Amino acid sequence: MGATKDPYRDFFSSLAPQSFTAKVGMSVVELGCGDASFLSLALESIPQWACAFGIDPDFDAIVMASERFQDDMRVSFIQAGGEEIPLKDSCADIVILSKALHHLERPQTALAQAYRILRLGGSLCVNEQLGGRKDPASLRWEEYHAIRGEIDRLRGFFMRPCYTEQEIEMLLVDAGLEKIRASQIPGEEKSGPLAQSELQRTLDTALDKLKPSAELDALRLRAQVLLSILTSESIRQPHNYLAQWRKGA
Repeated sequence: MGATKDPYRDFFSSLAPQSFTAKVGMSVVELGCGDASFLSLALESIPQWACAFGIDPDFDAIVMASERFQDDMRVSFIQAGGEEIPLKDSCADIVILSKALHHLERPQTALAQAYRILRLGGSLCVNEQLGGRKDPASLRWEEYHAIRGEIDRLRGFFMRPCYTEQEIEMLLVDAGLEKIRASQIPGEEKSGPLAQSELQRTLDTALDKLKPSAELDALRLRAQVLLSILTSESIRQPHNYLAQWRKGA
């Protein structure tokens, strides 16, 4: 049997030629980079990249991201929100938004900033979880996502329910971008104890970052109710929208 293909590596390794600045190498920027795990995967797959920037408003995420790339001087990280990107106009060949759109309180403003820093012919690469599915396993994930949203709110960050594919594409069209290609990567369904143990870890890690309060106690209770349900039910991660959009003339 052959090796299983990774849709993300395939996506980045086959970016359209107009995304390249062949003589000097490409400049890559990720908005909402988190701990830079997705940026790391992208840079491993993108040929001819020369420098990269990761931007995120969360100081803890910037620290983790910097540690990941501590031995690579080509990569820098900036603590900032997506609505005010501290980079010059037309400086990026590729801008990446991975699971970040639903964390933007003003997505139109952030996309205008992404458009500003992209050079003509540059690519906006979007990887975004999709909402709107109504099967029971997907609705269980929506419950989990809502709890994570409340945690983010208490930490001072924004998170809304995930967009549908149509809503994402409407935002990108309104930003003046042109779609080159798009696909959906099916979300994995996990059942019972496996899903329960994984969500337990992620929720505990997130909840432990909050100061004690009545709201925190209520969130812990909601989390425990959800986790107890998963002893006999499954949860389906959302499909991911993976697309390349271009800044035209």
